[in-house]
Amino acid sequence: MTKHPFIVSLALTAAVFAQAPKTYGSLADINKAFDAEATAAAKKVTAGRLAAIEAYVGNAKNAAAKDLGEARLRAAEIAMELEKPEVAKGHAEKAIAALKGGDGKQEDLANDARLILGQALTQTGAPVAKVSEALKPIIDAADMTKGQKSVMGGIEAMQALSEAMVDAGDAAGALKAWEEWHDRMAHPQLQQMAKSEMENIKAVGTAPLAFNVKDTAGKDLSLEQYKGKVVLIDFWATWCGPCKAELPNVIETYKKWNASGFEVLGISLDQDKDALDAFLKSNDMPWRQHFDGKGWENEIAQLYGVRSIPATYLLDRDGKIVKMNVRGEALKKAVAKLCALAPKK
Repeated sequence: MTKHPFIVSLALTAAVFAQAPKTYGSLADINKAFDAEATAAAKKVTAGRLAAIEAYVGNAKNAAAKDLGEARLRAAEIAMELEKPEVAKGHAEKAIAALKGGDGKQEDLANDARLILGQALTQTGAPVAKVSEALKPIIDAADMTKGQKSVMGGIEAMQALSEAMVDAGDAAGALKAWEEWHDRMAHPQLQQMAKSEMENIKAVGTAPLAFNVKDTAGKDLSLEQYKGKVVLIDFWATWCGPCKAELPNVIETYKKWNASGFEVLGISLDQDKDALDAFLKSNDMPWRQHFDGKGWENEIAQLYGVRSIPATYLLDRDGKIVKMNVRGEALKKAVAKLCALAPKK
């Protein structure tokens, strides 16, 4: 039986209204909702890519494929991105084996896999000796004459190894490793970087420098107000690309652990307060901020000797520095661990 045109029209109208877009109370609400959807969609695509690579390398028909080592490396990278260090560890180990004895390009890929292996081992709580075994080949091979990639790989490996040492309570070993790197790298910038890393290690376990300033609302702001809290002092700016890239991790960690005593104290190196306020509102950043409009000359940044951002100090409930410049998954794990501990009496 043919439907009456009026009935068809009503059905179409109902369908249109059923698909009408959701209404929101503000631009910030819209950004928040769609950013969450974009993040979920991106994670789903990433997980699908990992599954496809695992199916590819696990297929016996592809046993002789020339790109298996590189595929394993990519799988390890994705697994780390998805916060699956155990999975990353397995793929990295197989990537290293598959790339062993290859040409220069394959050796570079093998070093990339070694770095991921070291990072995965650190995140899974493996003994420092295991982490060192994975990372030492990259560190020992770092040489200015071999180009920037060689040196940058060595720096990343050194940072991962020293972090593992400090976490294991061997700050002295980490200092010695950086001293050896400093002496071996006859380049002023690399030596200065090593000195900065050593200063960071020495700062662990000490109280940060005190300050008394105003927040963006004009209220008094000091570290004394955060007694008994786990605190991330975050030097950043709205114009800083790496700062904005790390921001989702900071926001996620704040939302998850704020009720358990985690706070973020932002030190903005911006010069435009209106732009800062708009950014804070649109990005759902409710924690307190200090802003003096002086950019790099910000008084707290000067006090702390901040030369690059993002720069962070993670404090335990007793107000002592636990880690510096911790980001991403490492930040989430460190905050989770600290929030589970009660302050010392």
